[in-house]
Amino acid sequence: MGADCNNNGVPDACEQLEWQFIHNVNEPTPGIWRDEAFNSPDDDLRVAIVDYNDLLIGNPDENDGVGAVYYDCEYYNDQTPPERFDNYFSGSRFGSAIVDSGYSYTMVGYAGASPGAGAFTPFMDCYDPFNIFDFTPILNPSPLPISPDAELGASVASDRYDSPMAGAPGHDINGAESGAVYVFEDFNDNPLQPYSFEWIGDYIITPADGSAGQRFGQHIDITGDMMAVSAPGNVSPMGNLGAVYIFRKIDGIWTEEAKLTPDDTSSVERFGPYVSIERDHLIVGTPQGTYVISSENPTGPVAFRRVNNVWVEVAVLTPPPPPQMVDIRYSLDYGFAPKLSNGMVAFSCVRSIEQVIGSLPQSVGGYVVIFRWTANGWIRDAVLSGTEYGMPIQLGNFVDLNRHTLAVAGTSGPSNNFITILRRCGIPDVLGDIDSDGDIDTNDAAALAAVLVGTPQNAGHIDRSDLNEDGSADGRDISVFVNLILQ
Repeated sequence: MGADCNNNGVPDACEQLEWQFIHNVNEPTPGIWRDEAFNSPDDDLRVAIVDYNDLLIGNPDENDGVGAVYYDCEYYNDQTPPERFDNYFSGSRFGSAIVDSGYSYTMVGYAGASPGAGAFTPFMDCYDPFNIFDFTPILNPSPLPISPDAELGASVASDRYDSPMAGAPGHDINGAESGAVYVFEDFNDNPLQPYSFEWIGDYIITPADGSAGQRFGQHIDITGDMMAVSAPGNVSPMGNLGAVYIFRKIDGIWTEEAKLTPDDTSSVERFGPYVSIERDHLIVGTPQGTYVISSENPTGPVAFRRVNNVWVEVAVLTPPPPPQMVDIRYSLDYGFAPKLSNGMVAFSCVRSIEQVIGSLPQSVGGYVVIFRWTANGWIRDAVLSGTEYGMPIQLGNFVDLNRHTLAVAGTSGPSNNFITILRRCGIPDVLGDIDSDGDIDTNDAAALAAVLVGTPQNAGHIDRSDLNEDGSADGRDISVFVNLILQ
């Protein structure tokens, strides 16, 4: 039993389940977020929590693949419909990749644009008085090469120092669909459109052993000076099991540090296209269509940890056991796109089927699994089912986790699609509250100082001291803390 997180003075379901339903963000027009009943991860709604208060939603399948994004300002308290943007390019799949880049701008990829070469664009936050949105495909005006079907913008990321990156898994630089990551470190002002600009490609990242079919750059994630890049088509002696490459930014250049492949020689482990990295933790998602049966040797996302500068596999995040009175649980599309935040990781199971021996299987909808890092490793923190938490019956493959707030996309019918917002119960998670007692005071200043000099009072204080979220707790977090405590 936790704290009275909904402040109603009664120990109720919120305290018992620890995660609290906040509200649903509904589609502005019934049925507009329909995407062929979520029958493919490529068509699922994408969702990103921006600066804790705003919500960015990508719907790449809208309008027969034109795609659109929706920006919902103050989603936590404001119930007004989100604002819609698109780019009017047939087949561009606008919104196929979205990310909160920090510093008040997000990035949106549309890998089908131009056609097939792809593009990405920055989006200024909803408080910008000019409501900036650059609809122009940004196709690398520098001499850097790009293949006709490179799919630039299949993934997007930023190192938070105004250096956005875009994956191009279809680029043929080392053979057909070997893939690459484009790094953009400068931009040109657009004199014909005030407050608009075009990014200039500076250099291309490829792995040392790049080869045809790897699809390097299918997904990118960054924490501080480290970047994880997926290559789901990588072939090993055991077959096409996928790989993840780790790069570190050294003297301003992204340099390859490690290549990670599945440890399991029985091929139960397979690396999918999505990765999530946070400080010394990396989670690699499962391939599309992963189907897990609880009565057999289960699989799931693979967890790595960086120990003494070496990445080692520490766990496979398997599905939860079947509920009581159920013999077998079938978990469909389990663990495709994990998301790390604040020492927790969340991912969805799109649909589950439960069976009691001797009776017919019953579809019971999807669920979200939360794992939490502890001194004993990764432990299962919660299993959130749609029937308990007001979520859609059939979930999408994409969730977003931002500290203790969770956004889950899905559908309960052709004209009933929505994003569910949930929040972890307990003491409110306040940025700057290093000691987690619910407020910001001199005790937090002492806790931050202890972290900065290398003698943390508590191991959990280290992550909470990274106030600017650049991947490390250091002197740059001091000014952020000062501003927070003076508010």
